[in-house]
Amino acid sequence: MSKPAVKVVALAFEIAADAAAPTTAHLLPVGPFRATDGRPYDCEAWQLDASIAANVILRLRDRANDTLIDYEHQSLRTEHNGHRHQR
Repeated sequence: MSKPAVKVVALAFEIAADAAAPTTAHLLPVGPFRATDGRPYDCEAWQLDASIAANVILRLRDRANDTLIDYEHQSLRTEHNGHRHQR
């Protein structure tokens, strides 16, 4: 059995300096959506509904490894910024 393809999604949001850090984050919109750069190129739009969201949540919970939330791609720049990702 082959492994499923790795899929990547990007997200950007701002937290005000004087605000408390949130304990949850809404990562994807409900319904069809596209990136501002024109992606996806291979279909009309990405789609999220309750059934798809439940499947994503279950698959993430079943993973042996933590899921990295890569703020501003800092995990790709650790050699230059000295930061390591945190759990």
